[in-house]
Amino acid sequence: IHNYFFAKALDLVRAGGLVAFITSTSTLDRDWGDDPQHEIRQYLNGQAEMLGAIRLPSGAFEKIADTSVTTDIIFLQ
Repeated sequence: IHNYFFAKALDLVRAGGLVAFITSTSTLDRDWGDDPQHEIRQYLNGQAEMLGAIRLPSGAFEKIADTSVTTDIIFLQ
């Protein structure tokens, strides 16, 4: 479902606006291969320029969200 919100945010942001996503590392690291989900990455690339990403340390949300998932913050314009 997060892919829907990524696409919707880019549809709604003004030209030149910034969008930041907090997501698991699989968004950037996943080997999409023939997976139909790779279409979201193609869509994001067509809609925005990636300005950068920050990988948070493993366990960054462990205390507040009880999860040890490694997380990225992705910045698009």
